Amino acid sequence: MDDRTANITLHTPEGMAYTCHNEGVCCHVFDTIPLDEHAAVELARLDHAALNAAAGNAGGDAIAVANAAGPTAEKVARKACGDCAMLTAQKLCAIHALAGEASKPRVCQDFPWRYVETPDGVFVGLSFVCPSVRANRGQAVSEQSASLANRYVTSGSVREAQSLVPLNGRVTLRWRDYMA
Repeated sequence: MDDRTANITLHTPEGMAYTCHNEGVCCHVFDTIPLDEHAAVELARLDHAALNAAAGNAGGDAIAVANAAGPTAEKVARKACGDCAMLTAQKLCAIHALAGEASKPRVCQDFPWRYVETPDGVFVGLSFVCPSVRANRGQAVSEQSASLANRYVTSGSVREAQSLVPLNGRVTLRWRDYMA
């Protein structure tokens, strides 16, 4: 672990496994795939013709990066079928294949991981939209602590636990009581 992750206490779900199996569900389930500032800068430097060719996009640029200097409203386009324009016929990401995972939009790098900061540390969760999560397929989540800590540090999918945890519409508990 590096200095950024040395003092992070991660709580992973017991008995859960997850590894991406390239089923492509995440590449068509979201309404939009926004380009965060980092991804806009990364994609601006890439050969868009090569990206579009790898993804099988016949005409036009699937990624428009007009303002790489700040937050953008640009997003990855969609194919007529609803898939992300960067999803290849092999259910792989053309951006990932040509430039590596770090060049992909933050939302793509984060999925299906979710993080909740609490007084007891960071609880790691997974989205059950993903078929690999639902099937409990892959490496045990508890064995992925080092990579999860690194992902957490850069994640855009971090929430902070509420000081009062709602149990239902009428009852709330303090964090310690909730954990008990």
